[in-house]
Amino acid sequence: MILYLLRHAATQANRDGLVLGSSDPPALPDALAALATACRPLAGRGIRRIFASPLRRATASAAVLAREVGAPWEILPGLAELSAGIFEGRPRHDVCPPDRPLRRDWTDRPAGGESLADAEARVEQALTAIRPSLDRGPAAVVGHAVVNRVLLQLLYGWPRRELLAFTQPHGVVAEIAATGVVWLDPAPPGPGGRP
Repeated sequence: MILYLLRHAATQANRDGLVLGSSDPPALPDALAALATACRPLAGRGIRRIFASPLRRATASAAVLAREVGAPWEILPGLAELSAGIFEGRPRHDVCPPDRPLRRDWTDRPAGGESLADAEARVEQALTAIRPSLDRGPAAVVGHAVVNRVLLQLLYGWPRRELLAFTQPHGVVAEIAATGVVWLDPAPPGPGGRP
């Protein structure tokens, strides 16, 4: 069971260091072009279906991936990024230290936002649509930094504490299997392996 997991191409808000959450700015054209380059090696890996968050930065990224691999894609509302509540649109450095995630644990909920625990039911609903494709061959998900952690926890049962520290840069593809993560070029800095 192989899942290719992508984080959407970067937006201007991402580059400006703002907390996005469920805000919906578009991906930048140069970031989408870089994503296309990163996705080209996936063309021969047998991806049969692509699933995407409904937010514009993810749908544009899914369309790029679909062109590169020749697979159909669909939107799953359950893959939308978690709302960051009162932190939406604020500079990340004003909200929390750079060495820790926005949410300190699985149930930490910003005022007016969602915790990872809150998102589990909707991500599980998305997985109901994804699992049959995984049984037939590799599939891909184009999601977001936080919702991708929930997806990995529900799909593989990886420890929540480790997943809170799991980071996936924009435009980097990860091949995910039960045994761990294989970063495809361009690989992010730092150690690979399971989160």
